Amino acid sequence: MPTCKYKVSCGVIAADCRYNTRFCSRLMQATVMKWKIMVSENEFKRIRWACRRGMLELDLVMVPYVEHRFRDLDADNQQRFINLLESEDTDLFMWFLGRNLPEDPDLAMIVDDINTFTKTPRS
Repeated sequence: MPTCKYKVSCGVIAADCRYNTRFCSRLMQATVMKWKIMVSENEFKRIRWACRRGMLELDLVMVPYVEHRFRDLDADNQQRFINLLESEDTDLFMWFLGRNLPEDPDLAMIVDDINTFTKTPRS
């Protein structure tokens, strides 16, 4: 049985794992701890890379958010953002335009924070 290239013992066979092609959220879940935020520089780079999507519009929303806001989030919101990265680009696009809301309340919370951040002027 092939093992995960991220060395995560989540129990999913590597060939069946949907996370091993772009981004392993299980790896990120293991590194964001409940009481202490511990995101190393490599993990942060992996998260930032996962924000690079196939649509320029999403890149313009997600990359600045992760660069300017992600490290200031508490552990729960960091985990919500990591979970958001698993969403489809078309869903993200509709959520950021405000045309739809995620059904998951946790995703809706982080989408609202991203939309608020996007509308806030930065110097």
